[in-house]
Amino acid sequence: MCTILDERRPPGALLAALQEDGVCVLQLSKSAGEQHARAFRACRGALDLASAAGENPHPYTIPDGEASANCTGIHAAGSLSRYNIHREGVVFSNNHFFPLDRQSSGDLTCAEGECSETDVKDTTATLTAGPEVSEITRAPAQASGHSHEEDCEDLFEMEMRALWDEVCALGLTLLEDISTALDVSGYFEAELGPIKEHSQWHIKRYRPDRRKFTTTCDRKVVLLPTHTDPSLISIVIHDRPGQCSGAMGLEYLNNKGNWCELPLSGHRVATCFVGSILNRITGGTLTAAKHRVAVPPGDIPEHTCEFSRVVATFFLRPAPTAMLRLIPAAAFAHLNVKEMSFLEWNLRVAKNYEKKRHKHAPLTQSFDAI
Repeated sequence: MCTILDERRPPGALLAALQEDGVCVLQLSKSAGEQHARAFRACRGALDLASAAGENPHPYTIPDGEASANCTGIHAAGSLSRYNIHREGVVFSNNHFFPLDRQSSGDLTCAEGECSETDVKDTTATLTAGPEVSEITRAPAQASGHSHEEDCEDLFEMEMRALWDEVCALGLTLLEDISTALDVSGYFEAELGPIKEHSQWHIKRYRPDRRKFTTTCDRKVVLLPTHTDPSLISIVIHDRPGQCSGAMGLEYLNNKGNWCELPLSGHRVATCFVGSILNRITGGTLTAAKHRVAVPPGDIPEHTCEFSRVVATFFLRPAPTAMLRLIPAAAFAHLNVKEMSFLEWNLRVAKNYEKKRHKHAPLTQSFDAI
């Protein structure tokens, strides 16, 4: 059974939980939940833009041939990979962001010096044209001298940066919890970092395509095939209020070979998966969690555009030149792992993925970057 932890978890609890099935659920604070709700609302315009990206490309539409490991932008459902047959979304890599113009931020009302996001509408977005992805951190209005109207225009980029700052800080804390429990405190950032500058994350909205449905042996519709993540750890947050039962079809394969739905999801819940990189550098002691999204056919409405499933996934990963070697912990002293750089490992994974994709083989390998 998946372990549920909160912010007051005792030392070693996270490592123990992840050793079970490679996954655990974290209950988050009210303030974190509010931050996540704001970010999902601010992203609606970008997701509407992604819906139109197939027929009406915009400056930040990701080309189909783009290297997936380092791309930033938007994509329509069915593009880039088979993992996106039923997903459209927004992707951010290596601490890069991009702005949307005022129209894409929706109908924002402003009062008492703050933006009210309750009136954000799902309107088709347009991008501010620009030759490069923005790398300039935007300061709050009070510090930057921007007018409040200008900050409303920058809502998307501002909220995406704030979301990444908050979730990355959570992820680094979780990695530090693991290293402390292994008596190698500080290992991940010192040996594999800077992690924040080399990670990838995305927000995806599911758009089921009935023409391309596949089913499980128990007749569920597969919306995201079985896979492990190319990360140290991955963090998943669903766009649902507070803490809700179930995870809208997100399932993991437990150590008995059974598929189990995660017990909780929502703005105040983070699911943490062990990724294939952490599996490698622990000599297989921490198992990379196989997971998928599969739902009963009855959960998908007749008009699939009404299907509501929006999820943010964060892949914490090493710097390209970081060496993947066995963590120097006493618990792993009897194990051996071939050393290679993260860049080399990532290229091998990508090549294997491409071979599998072209052969239309089952997707169970480690590759869910976009």
